[in-house]
Amino acid sequence: MEEIGFVVQVAFSGSDLTRALWLGLVGSLFCTPSFQPFRATLLIFLIDRAWPYVAMGFAGYDMAEIAASLVYAVHSLPRDAVYLLVRFSGLLALCAVGYHLRLAIHGRVKQSGGLPVPY
Repeated sequence: MEEIGFVVQVAFSGSDLTRALWLGLVGSLFCTPSFQPFRATLLIFLIDRAWPYVAMGFAGYDMAEIAASLVYAVHSLPRDAVYLLVRFSGLLALCAVGYHLRLAIHGRVKQSGGLPVPY
């Protein structure tokens, strides 16, 4: 049980927590009945994983250093699989909660005619 607690602490710690909250809740705004939270979370997870490498590029790192960190990330993928699964599950939960909270607030109103609503 202590190992599970450690994995969750590592998956959502420090500044990663605020990034996960923003990505999950803002990503839930783009969910619709045809673009469900699971599909949105796949896109959010891709952004979450690419974010550090894009930041390295903006910070002025050489392309070789960015490529080396990408190669290391690919090589450590089997070791980090549980961490990534917990991270994806947390982002999925945030996205789904935000989507269903938005539906509950707006009362699941369906308009017939007029301008379409995004929910």
